[in-house]
Amino acid sequence: MQKIKKPLSWLLVFFFMFTLFPRLTPRASAEVNYLSADLIVSLVGNFTPDGDNKDSNWRPENPEGFMKLYQNGVYEKVVTFKKAGDYEYKVAFNGKWDGCIPGGDNRKLKVPADNTKVIFRFDAKNKEVYDSINESQRFKNSATLVGTLNGFLQNGQDWNPADTNFDLEYIGGGFYKGTFTLTPQDKDFEYKVAYNHVWGAGEIQGSNRVIKKDKLTDNVNVTFLANPELNLCVDSVNNPDINTVVSLIGPIREVQSGEWDAALKGFEFYYLDGQGKFIFSKYFAPQSEDRTFDYKACENYSWDGGGIPSSGNLRVTIPKEGKIVYFIADVKERKLYDSINNTDKVAEILGLEAPIVSPEIYPDGRVIFRYKNNNANKVYLAGDFNGWNAEKDLMVKDEKGVWSIELTLNPGEYKYKFVVDGNWITDPSNPNQADDGYGGKNSVVKVPARVKSPVVNGTSVTFNYLDLTGKVRKVELAGSILDKDWKERRTFEKQGDIFTITLDNVLPGVYQYKFIVDGNWMFDPVNPRKTGDGAFDNSVVYVPGLIELLVPFEMQMDSELTLKGRVLKEDGSVEDYLDVEWSLVENPNNIAKIENGKLVVSTLPEGVEEVVLKLKGKDKNSGIELTKETKVVRELSEVPGGRTAILAGTLQHFVGGGDWDPSNQNTRMKHIGDNLYKLTIKNLPAGIYEYKVAMGSWNENYGNNGERNGANITMQNPKTQDVTFYYSDISHIVTDSTKYIPRLSDEERPKLVIDNKEYVMKDLELRGVYSTEVELGAATYSNIKVKVDDKEFVYQDITLTEGKRVKFSYDLITGLIFNNAVSSSIDVSKIFYDSRSSEYKVPFGAVKVGEEVTLRLKTGRDIAQAKLVVFTPNGQLSFDMTREQKDEYYLWTAKFTPNEKGMYKYYFIVSNGSDVKAYGDDDGLYGRGKADELGKVMYYGLNVYLNDYKTPDWMKNAVIYHIFPDRFYNGDKNNDYAQKLARGFLPYEFYEDWYAIPEVPSIENNDGYKGTKGDGEWCNEMYGGDIRGVIQKLDYLQSLGVNVLYFNPISKSISNHRYDATDYRELDPLLGSMDDFVELANKAKQRGMKIILDGVFNHVSDDSIYFDRYGKHMTKGKPLGAYQYWSRVYDLMNEKGLTQQEAEKQVQDYFRSIGITDFHYKDWFKIENRKVDVGTKNEHYAYEGWWGFDSMPVIQALNGSEYKVESWADEIIDGQDSNSRFWLRQGSNGWRLDVANEVSDETWQHFRRAVKEEGDNVIIGEIWDDASRYLLGDMYDSVMNYRFRAAVLDYLMGKKDAKETMEVLELVREQYPKEAFYAMFNLIDSHDTQRAISAFDGYEKSQKAVAEAPTENAKKLLKLAVLMQMTYPGAPVIYYGDEAAQAGADDPDNRRAFPWGKGDKDMVEWYAKLANMRNTYEVLRTGEISPIELDGVFAFKRTLKNETAFVLINNGETKTIELDVPQNISKLTDAVTGREYTVQNGKVNVQVLEKQGVVLVDNFRQVAVDSEKLKDAYDPSFIVNKKEVKNAMEDINTILSNDTKEGSEVKVRLNDDKVLRDVLSLAATKNLTLVVDVDGVEFKFNAKDIVINVDGDLKLSVEEKLDNIDVINKLLKNSYYIPLNIKSNFGILVGTDVKVSVKVDNDKFSEKKAYVYYFNPATQKFEEIECTFENGVVTFVITHCSDYIITNKKIEIKEDVKDKEEKEQKDNGKIDDKQNENDKLPKTGGFPLEGVVFISLALIITGMFILRKSSKKYVINRG
Repeated sequence: MQKIKKPLSWLLVFFFMFTLFPRLTPRASAEVNYLSADLIVSLVGNFTPDGDNKDSNWRPENPEGFMKLYQNGVYEKVVTFKKAGDYEYKVAFNGKWDGCIPGGDNRKLKVPADNTKVIFRFDAKNKEVYDSINESQRFKNSATLVGTLNGFLQNGQDWNPADTNFDLEYIGGGFYKGTFTLTPQDKDFEYKVAYNHVWGAGEIQGSNRVIKKDKLTDNVNVTFLANPELNLCVDSVNNPDINTVVSLIGPIREVQSGEWDAALKGFEFYYLDGQGKFIFSKYFAPQSEDRTFDYKACENYSWDGGGIPSSGNLRVTIPKEGKIVYFIADVKERKLYDSINNTDKVAEILGLEAPIVSPEIYPDGRVIFRYKNNNANKVYLAGDFNGWNAEKDLMVKDEKGVWSIELTLNPGEYKYKFVVDGNWITDPSNPNQADDGYGGKNSVVKVPARVKSPVVNGTSVTFNYLDLTGKVRKVELAGSILDKDWKERRTFEKQGDIFTITLDNVLPGVYQYKFIVDGNWMFDPVNPRKTGDGAFDNSVVYVPGLIELLVPFEMQMDSELTLKGRVLKEDGSVEDYLDVEWSLVENPNNIAKIENGKLVVSTLPEGVEEVVLKLKGKDKNSGIELTKETKVVRELSEVPGGRTAILAGTLQHFVGGGDWDPSNQNTRMKHIGDNLYKLTIKNLPAGIYEYKVAMGSWNENYGNNGERNGANITMQNPKTQDVTFYYSDISHIVTDSTKYIPRLSDEERPKLVIDNKEYVMKDLELRGVYSTEVELGAATYSNIKVKVDDKEFVYQDITLTEGKRVKFSYDLITGLIFNNAVSSSIDVSKIFYDSRSSEYKVPFGAVKVGEEVTLRLKTGRDIAQAKLVVFTPNGQLSFDMTREQKDEYYLWTAKFTPNEKGMYKYYFIVSNGSDVKAYGDDDGLYGRGKADELGKVMYYGLNVYLNDYKTPDWMKNAVIYHIFPDRFYNGDKNNDYAQKLARGFLPYEFYEDWYAIPEVPSIENNDGYKGTKGDGEWCNEMYGGDIRGVIQKLDYLQSLGVNVLYFNPISKSISNHRYDATDYRELDPLLGSMDDFVELANKAKQRGMKIILDGVFNHVSDDSIYFDRYGKHMTKGKPLGAYQYWSRVYDLMNEKGLTQQEAEKQVQDYFRSIGITDFHYKDWFKIENRKVDVGTKNEHYAYEGWWGFDSMPVIQALNGSEYKVESWADEIIDGQDSNSRFWLRQGSNGWRLDVANEVSDETWQHFRRAVKEEGDNVIIGEIWDDASRYLLGDMYDSVMNYRFRAAVLDYLMGKKDAKETMEVLELVREQYPKEAFYAMFNLIDSHDTQRAISAFDGYEKSQKAVAEAPTENAKKLLKLAVLMQMTYPGAPVIYYGDEAAQAGADDPDNRRAFPWGKGDKDMVEWYAKLANMRNTYEVLRTGEISPIELDGVFAFKRTLKNETAFVLINNGETKTIELDVPQNISKLTDAVTGREYTVQNGKVNVQVLEKQGVVLVDNFRQVAVDSEKLKDAYDPSFIVNKKEVKNAMEDINTILSNDTKEGSEVKVRLNDDKVLRDVLSLAATKNLTLVVDVDGVEFKFNAKDIVINVDGDLKLSVEEKLDNIDVINKLLKNSYYIPLNIKSNFGILVGTDVKVSVKVDNDKFSEKKAYVYYFNPATQKFEEIECTFENGVVTFVITHCSDYIITNKKIEIKEDVKDKEEKEQKDNGKIDDKQNENDKLPKTGGFPLEGVVFISLALIITGMFILRKSSKKYVINRG
């Protein structure tokens, strides 16, 4: 036993000792990811990082031992050992021994001498540790600058690697760096870096590095940087980024002071690649909780570079467990990454893992998208290729956390994003990006083409579209290459997988076009040339060749001209061209000849002032021929040498010709010299116009700010006046006299005076600055001045040490003078202004006429003068600003009082005597601006509105419900088929299933289409919603919190949207009767609800009573439609050669002959004597249709205003019985105006007067962008606030952050008067956009699709959107069905029927709670708003009287917010949840959960919601059953059938005792005879004859009670007869023959004879008419509606049937209307007449009783 114990004891001792040395035996290795981007690598050993020998330094958690990370996963640490000796070490990871390397024995290190520098490295990719002693061959021991040093460097030797004088210093990571002073030589400097003082030790291969001699003009310090591991050798001349010092800045520094001090050192990045990327690492020790830090990077210890990123800060959250974080700055791309937020990107840059390749594109169209995120639950791909559907293309994740998906895409450019757990992000592996239109970016993938498009070959252009998917059915071409209006379509031919089309004989020029692929408009996907990057820009094709003849507008007699053309080249550039064959086409008096390429003109004959020559130029190469006219005159009216400059825009028609015509010579601008042009338009009416300048065609044109192909220029002309337009062919700036009147003659121009010599100063760029340049010698110059009018402005003395050409300038507006003689720049960093701060502008926002405005500007103390420049409706004003000295700056003040309404603009100009700068807006959002050169800043806006501007208070307190009438609810099945035809003779499609998805014709043949497949027509599907349906749901709407109903159009129409009215004054019969509307108005009023109607006054239907293209409304006694008038006039002119006057007379005479005498609708439209779509079924005379749609003709604007069409203005706008007043008198409370910006201001000004005269009514304009001009008190009260919608959606979808979102909304608040701002129509979607909930799932406007059911993420975001709506100033609008979480892509999918019984209960109750919350808290409706800037949360405060509310909206992860609260508030309560928050020391901490919000109020009140009445939306018991259309369309289908021949008979049914007008009109087109059975009596008539006599539907009835019963009694006594009282709505006179057939009792007609008599209303007597009697049927023809009787024997009719005495007795009540016993006969047999009388009396009494009850129940109030 002892033998065992002793060895065992020693063994135990050994194991005990072993435990004391953890370095010797590491614990069991856990898995270490050596390629992780947050790996901590520690150098541990028996020495300190400072090189001291210390046996106890085996601590892997010691930050001092952490190694630096460099490229390709190499970690490094440099230690300078103070003492020689033997040492041991290894490398540990993440502060632990797990996985340490080496895993066994420590590495040995023998340091040969004191102060030896040793480099330790760990190669993470190869899991290898090495050092510069044991593996010295893997390191360089020196790096030396070598090259053509002799002469450039002191003591430099050429190409000597052994010269230690030029060694570089090792700075870590393989980098060597050194700085030397180079002296310029007359040659380039060439160099390399050699290693180890020899050649061949790793220097760069290939060409030497070169610094060009022109970059070494003076002694310069040059830094050289080399890294043999990276094959890097660069210098600071060619790569200045290597001298950049990048520092981490922000709270992430964790310092007591200096978080944002750029000058604070100790946070510098180090080189990563020597090409602009730098890296910094920081270890964060464990803490008790997670910490979040803001950060960014600054450069060179300064903010001068703006920081990285240039705007906003980044944020990183450090886990409480602690972590090392690597930061990478890319100074070239201005991007900053960290290893927490950008793990994959950091790993990729460092080379720790292979980069994710995305997208990967294959030649066959396959594209693989990849995204790495191991923590994501779901990742979808959304983009142009799938309609931005956020839940269609689900990506698949592999074991490495890489998500991927493969699609086959046709060639083209596609924008896309990844949807990661509901968040939209760009592809981090794809650097190609484009603006998404919302302030963010989309990733872009370009799929290369196997085809080219377009292919231009001479005058032939071929377009190709490659379809690799095999799903495309139809491709069409549209654009200016076909016609200027983009109306024409050409269909491609399919050849395999390529659709192709070739256009021949295309004239040279620049053309725009698009493809229409299965109904969707798109760019040519393989053509990189576009008008821009926006969704509405077009593809461009250049057809090269001769495009212009350079012949002037006029030539002076006895002169000559060198003839030249201009050609368009393949790249779109234009150049002069001489290879033209010239000839004279028209040469009056042979005054001209062409010799040697010159046009030579001689003297004009006596008495001739001018002649017009026409020249033809033929391209000798292509054969293209052009003609051009020029006038030969005695004296030129313009300066020679000018070009053709045409003012094109919306004002050209005032001087003749069409608008936007770049060749209209009536608006040709005259060259006045100095490359300046001008044109004056006389008596231009007041209004707002757009224009630009085109150089004879759109091939070259200039717009806003002188940009080629730039935006249109807007002009506000305040009154009728002459307006002059100016153009500079130097700057290409175009302006007009409402903005600026330049001085164009030398007499009126400013003069520069130097030593009594005058120099004329000119404004050749039309910027308002007059300049001249003078050559001055070395001297001192005094008393240099500018003289203008009677003023003088003196420059400061100028001293020049050498001669210089000096530019002297004078700003005409401000009177400031400046020059460039001495460079004394203004410090622009000290200039500041904020239009939203009361320190700089008072009052806030828009102001009233006569209200003083105070503006202040802050500058540095180098500014000597400051001016305020204001653009008013009557021109520019300049105000001197007074100076107030502060501590380190000046504060300048100016005040002015606007004296008329308008959209004013302003900016500031400052000068220090020699330098001048302007300060204005920088981004179009106002607020803070920028200082820059004159002409390079934007203007601030200031809107001035009328003093008496007042909007309805009820609108400010409104919660609006937007109803699309056909889709809300069907409350009356009886009107479901009251109209059967849509436009022309197209039948309606009546849906049986209320929940059917509307037909989308452009995609209904696509695979996977989920909508209804129909007839392929747009907007003719009808669901049956009506006015009574709204009445029946008023309880629901009121419980929802709604107090205003807004209806899409309800006037009679021929489409489901009804934006194409056929009769303004009638309610659409499919919606019910006018009584229904009045009842709705009264019941709404009883509930405190208002009604707003949709006014569509810009255009009507071509099938309307006003236009009547199809001839359906020609009825005697009614006005004639304009198209029926003008088409017949033009037919006579064209076919018979009549003059217009003769043709009009014939047309009017004809219509008068058939009872139509009113022709005033002819004045409403401009119909041209020119046919379009010739040879097609759509052939018609041309007229303007809304946006080119010929279905909606536009009301013409005479002299720019529809109001000048007097009968239209009186009937529609402001007549005493106008349509605008009519509907208000029926009970509505205001109008929403469709396409309001397309109607003249004059019209709306008169409209406002009429509407306001009818009561406290609202006017809302449909304006999609800035509506300032309409909200100045003389037009609208409000507009559809699409700007609000865009801001809300952008924020919630992550396209803008909270600060950017508030900037957008604050701009609106600043622009609009308060009265309008608080009455805004705040929508988040509408009938014109995709529904918001589907927008959150990626569906976009203008992308036709059928939306899938909303995702949970979309529902969360919709709840937030509603929270923003219900708490922000302005009236929130609920688009019907949104509250039920109804999905909907772009129109028509957004117009599904309301999902009664199937809606989302949670969403319905959320909407109701928030809407009623708004109604409960007045502060949320009319309280003042103040933005609150919080990190990552959209927040604002509302205050009213003593009530306060704080609204916080969080679009991201859960955040805890510290909120500043007024001292008088001790408690806040969330009005949504009821949760209470305690305020301490004026602060409260609020946790805002992920994608949620809070509404904190200081005066909490419970919100009452009647939930029971909300059940209609979601309770299955309210599901709408299918209806049976049955035979509703039988008559229409029968008439349309090919079996129904022209002129045949067709039996039709009565619809509610009527033959519908649709049936009559349709039958008239085939000249049919209609057969109708009315209670057993058959009528036959020709439809065409009836239509002209009947206004609307044909109502027929046959009654037994005769109107002239007393006469019958006298005539027949006891005879048998059948009474027929025939009545109709066309009056007594039918106007045509109507055949009537009555089946009779044969027993009563035993002699087989029958007699028919009718009461003639003209003679007041009964007269016999002819009849036939066959097979028991009596048939006769009537021409009047009256009493008829059928008897079995002839009646003797006495001359005086009506006995005067008996009549008088009857009138006195002495005689009854008793009939003989034998007179009691039914219509088709005997019936006792006393019974008839008894029954009739009973029915009358009953009817009176019912009417009395009814009148009590329904009080129709039309006032």
